[in-house]
Amino acid sequence: MGAPLAAYTDAAGREAVLATDAPLGFERDEGSPRLFVREFDSKVVQAAVCAESFLEFLYRFWIGNEIYSALAGPDATLRPLTAEQSRYLAQYRR
Repeated sequence: MGAPLAAYTDAAGREAVLATDAPLGFERDEGSPRLFVREFDSKVVQAAVCAESFLEFLYRFWIGNEIYSALAGPDATLRPLTAEQSRYLAQYRR
């Protein structure tokens, strides 16, 4: 299982999707989540930015799944990648 993800918006309106081991935005209480407001403090919680915006995160999640489905998924059709999918993969080959 991967690290929990949290959509984060700061006071200036900037956003990011963070990966962290800390449960941001909720606290477990006897096995069930209880919501509470907690401001992210990078001095207390270690986190990695995995996307600069929620839209970027959704796009990468979607295109990654499309590529996987085309090439290796359980119902893979081994269809050629679209130009957009090929460009996306090319940036990781550099």
